[in-house]
Amino acid sequence: MPILLSHANAGVYRNIGIAIAKAIKDSGKGVVIVASGDMNHYESQKITHTKDRQAIESILKLEAGN
Repeated sequence: MPILLSHANAGVYRNIGIAIAKAIKDSGKGVVIVASGDMNHYESQKITHTKDRQAIESILKLEAGN
């Protein structure tokens, strides 16, 4: 199921994550999640790399809202 996200507050994204987790659990099936993090189409490659690295580090640390 494709999901496209834009600008919203952290609560909206948290609720989406909770709903996805519940749907996966309720399905009782194995699930693969594919995510694209191409979040920048207007700044330099250097700035894009810096922002992507910050996002990736927060994801890996499971830090919400950073």
